Amino acid sequence: MPRAPDKNPVLQEIRKAFDQPSLRSPKPQALSSLEIRNGRKTSHWIWWVWPSLDPVRKTSRPQYSLRNLADVQAFLSDPGLRKNLYEITEVALNHLQKGVPAGTLFGSRTDVEKFGETATCFALASLEARDLQLAELMMSCLEALGGLHKETVKYLVSEGVSIASHSSDIDLDSLRDALARLQETTPSSDPERAEAGAEAGAEEAAEPAAELPEAAA
Repeated sequence: MPRAPDKNPVLQEIRKAFDQPSLRSPKPQALSSLEIRNGRKTSHWIWWVWPSLDPVRKTSRPQYSLRNLADVQAFLSDPGLRKNLYEITEVALNHLQKGVPAGTLFGSRTDVEKFGETATCFALASLEARDLQLAELMMSCLEALGGLHKETVKYLVSEGVSIASHSSDIDLDSLRDALARLQETTPSSDPERAEAGAEAGAEEAAEPAAELPEAAA
């Protein structure tokens, strides 16, 4: 994964996790992508692929958790991390829209919740950053899951995300309205960013897998 010049310790740990060989795969980034393309997460990597917000969820791998809004913004500004997030999320959305149960796709109810938190976080943060392509992708995922994660919204509003002055004012409809207004006034996305999601859509997602038990990952 391309290295960014910043010294953010969380982003460094996430990049390291993507690049560190394991017994199951010489390239963990390829393993996570393969599992989601196959329609079923079967190993443990969600911490660095769809990272949690530490103030919202405490995980068993806190070194990969985004500590605050500044970390979220730094993640979005990193070309390699943003590209990987877009690509694997687009594949996940393809499965969800085809009817693959979320518990099957993400492997457990816990990881479904983690994904919903991450999608909420990046939907709001990317809309704030005028990354409209990523914002729309995350909103579509949240629509497939049934809505925003309220605690994540509450935290981001407290941190200064200015989509609305109160978390109670934010739902998917209000985010869609904000996105539509920005799309009317914002120039087309950078072609390099648009390319970030192109490869993920090039291959058709695998057939839906059978539902897994809802045990925690």
